[in-house]
Amino acid sequence: MVLGTVILSASSETNWNFCKGLAAGIYADPDNCGAYYVCVPAHDGSLRTHYAICAEGMVYHPVDQLCDSKANVPPPCGTKEEKKK
Repeated sequence: MVLGTVILSASSETNWNFCKGLAAGIYADPDNCGAYYVCVPAHDGSLRTHYAICAEGMVYHPVDQLCDSKANVPPPCGTKEEKKK
């Protein structure tokens, strides 16, 4: 289990502005469970979009905001079963 550590295999600034209209923060890639966007404030007040890819076999956990194994991430990207009340 990975706790408190973001494991990246790649990270780069993109030209496509995913962050337009969003607050600074980290957002899951809606098209790729193994990646996410980081919206970082720039000097001019805009947000820069950085794209990060989790290490092979890992998926992004949107609640914990880190890359983790599928067993620790709830669906649709992971296989973690939610506890029933």
